[in-house]
Amino acid sequence: METNPSGIDVVCPHCETEWTLEPQEAREGEFKCSECSTVFPISRAMTRRYLRDIRNDTSYPVLRSVIDISFIIDALLVVLAAIYFLATNISSAGSSNLPLVFVIIISAIVLLVLMFAARESALLLIDVADALIEQGGRNSSKGF
Repeated sequence: METNPSGIDVVCPHCETEWTLEPQEAREGEFKCSECSTVFPISRAMTRRYLRDIRNDTSYPVLRSVIDISFIIDALLVVLAAIYFLATNISSAGSSNLPLVFVIIISAIVLLVLMFAARESALLLIDVADALIEQGGRNSSKGF
């Protein structure tokens, strides 16, 4: 988290507006965004800023890109496979395979949800690694 002499830099979690709070305002515990008029705890805005800074200055940019690319490719494959199985089952037997059609659709939805969860989990682990690296760097500069 960046702190400047005149205050604390924060980001609104709702609209991503950045500004600097005076130390007196930071002690109040909440802030009201001047752009979207939403009230949020200051700790949430500081956490949002910290996560954004970690993700922008990541030690693993290639890994983040690989995760994003593999997610897109996997999502396309799931959608194409679902379309293929739906087309072959509907054209071959008509309405007699209606339960199978529902199974295919629900399976595709479940796979997509699991892919989102896996992607977020992988990115979370990278965020943790980046935060630990940053914390280690701060501790080593202090002589610990």
